[in-house]
Amino acid sequence: TRRMLEEAKKSGAIVVCKNVSAMRRKSDNYGLFGIEFISYEEMNDDNICGKKIAIDEIGDFFEHFFGAELDSFTMTSD
Repeated sequence: TRRMLEEAKKSGAIVVCKNVSAMRRKSDNYGLFGIEFISYEEMNDDNICGKKIAIDEIGDFFEHFFGAELDSFTMTSD
């Protein structure tokens, strides 16, 4: 989580998470301020379209939106 928050801070990504208050507290405790957070429920095209996002606990994210248990994933970042 810390590494994801550090990368989000560096890139200006919005952090999508289950519990915004808990994630903001965690970020503050790491000394990472100024990160934008949105909850799963707040996520829509208006607030993420064309922006970078970082997803905390991607398995929970998939279960929330798709009702599916995420088994594995890949991501290529150039």
